[in-house]
Amino acid sequence: KNKLILNGYYKFDNNNKILEGKGKMYSPDGKITYDGEIKNDKKHGKGKWYYEDGTLCFEGQFKDDNPVR
Repeated sequence: KNKLILNGYYKFDNNNKILEGKGKMYSPDGKITYDGEIKNDKKHGKGKWYYEDGTLCFEGQFKDDNPVR
């Protein structure tokens, strides 16, 4: 399972935790996979997405977990 470090907060919707803010996601072996804004548990806003080997895949805007190209 991926590990998440969040510099934001959780909001609660019907007793479910929903991530909001800026955070970093890491693979199980400790490599960064995402660094950026999170809204409603999804990549949303400005962020960086990384390949499994740690090299940058995409930098820019995300909407609903997808890069905006």
